[in-house]
Amino acid sequence: MNWKPLLSRRMTTAAAQALIALGILISLSSYVLAQERGWSEPMLLSVADSWSWFPDIAVDLGGRIHVVYDGNRRVSQDVSEDGSVPAVMYTVSQGGEWGEPNDLHLGGRGNIFRSAIAVDRFGNLHMVCKRGGAGSELDYRQASVETAYSAQGWNRHVLDKGVIYMSDVAVDSDNVIHVVYEKWVPFEEPFITEGGREISQLSDIFCRRSVDGGRTWSIPVNLSQTPRVGDYRVQLKVDANDMIHVTWDEGFDRWALYGEPRVGIYINSTDGGQTWSSPVQFYMPEHTNAQMAAASDNRGNVLAVWRSTSIDRVYYAWSTDGGLSWSEAQPIPAFYTRSYNETMFDAYDMMADSAGNIHLVAVGRSRLPVGRGEDVPLGVYHLVWDGERWLAPEPVYVYEAERGFPEYPKLVISAGNQLHVVWFVRDQQFGGAHTTYRIFYSYLEAEAPLQFPEPTPTLTPTPAPTVTSTPLPTVTPWPTVNPTTSGMPSGVYTDIDDTLRLLASVLPIGVLLFLLAAVRLGWFRKLLSR
Repeated sequence: MNWKPLLSRRMTTAAAQALIALGILISLSSYVLAQERGWSEPMLLSVADSWSWFPDIAVDLGGRIHVVYDGNRRVSQDVSEDGSVPAVMYTVSQGGEWGEPNDLHLGGRGNIFRSAIAVDRFGNLHMVCKRGGAGSELDYRQASVETAYSAQGWNRHVLDKGVIYMSDVAVDSDNVIHVVYEKWVPFEEPFITEGGREISQLSDIFCRRSVDGGRTWSIPVNLSQTPRVGDYRVQLKVDANDMIHVTWDEGFDRWALYGEPRVGIYINSTDGGQTWSSPVQFYMPEHTNAQMAAASDNRGNVLAVWRSTSIDRVYYAWSTDGGLSWSEAQPIPAFYTRSYNETMFDAYDMMADSAGNIHLVAVGRSRLPVGRGEDVPLGVYHLVWDGERWLAPEPVYVYEAERGFPEYPKLVISAGNQLHVVWFVRDQQFGGAHTTYRIFYSYLEAEAPLQFPEPTPTLTPTPAPTVTSTPLPTVTPWPTVNPTTSGMPSGVYTDIDDTLRLLASVLPIGVLLFLLAAVRLGWFRKLLSR
């Protein structure tokens, strides 16, 4: 597949804006018109009988939807002797049509690469992932949105070496690229567990940044500073005000399989990642927290969400001062988690729309089983926090008996109100080598204003990045949450008719395109000359 560039470098700003608006309108109509209400029918993005999991998603200014995910080995195929499988797959949608997934040829052993992507305003995709059987290095790759389909279109740079697992990437409005990742840090002296195992290193959370489009990188900075304690499931968000929000789980180490989830950690930066706040610990209700996530409403408020591994509930806390203080932890109403024993890999994801509502996507249940024999189906759910209360959970898709086990939903919001979600589904909860893992996508238009992006600046080629040295970490003091008060959410959410919202969103676009065409064709000048 060979996508033609959406924008010419010589186009005027007005023409560029018109084409961007038209591209967004075409993309929206292909999904909105295909659905009567609510979320679109899930679309299979991966090969039907493949081993495909851990997706991530980004949307560029032209409305193209980019998805990467791990592996594409056919279930009928055996893994080679060295453990090599196709690594990171890539697919893109333009105008509602998805391209055939293509292998980006990362190589290396294993089938878990935990890729993450982001797109900048210049039309470049940025991807990070681990590479090697035990995550021997952290890969950073970059490609333009026009060349990303080809493996040869990506530049590659090794950001760090060592035992690495999860990572994440985001780009701020100044085009600064931010990366966070988990990496093993060795101890001066190993210790022996109660079971007789020797533990010599556990993971900490590191960050790096590039201010020149990926050419050079800052030295890695250790954000967690937790010797003899593992850190896991790191996430990174940059809000509309360029405030950086980072979360992770503390207590368990993925590679060492040592420890238990204990607390969720939140940390932020208000100066582009040059300095960081003191980490905040979320330990309520039973010091068994995991799947930590956070998002800003882009108005100075921050929402933190996590689950307890000992109680099948999702909890939240709300900060109205940029993460300095937090409300008392409360369970999200009418939503229940899966058992933590079912998977250690699941995660939550959140993002705010143009109205400041924070959208959460999570796998869970509408209620708990009444007895041991009852099986309440899992589903991918969409929940909305409006700053004061939670709206009723809305299913993206519910997997009835024998339909599969969803996991790891990832969310991105484009144009202010266009929600895009991807996730993977296992056909067996505890399957073996022949378990099928599939990637799905769904779309929803939220009740928030449609926002047109700024025109894309002139694209400039990016030279291959260079390696910089690694510094010694410094110690950061640890505070704990200072609970205040929080009211329980109430009320039920009622949808507005989709047809009216569609007409309201399309009308300004039509007027804008008409005026731009009139200016370009000189209609107004001809009228005035008369």
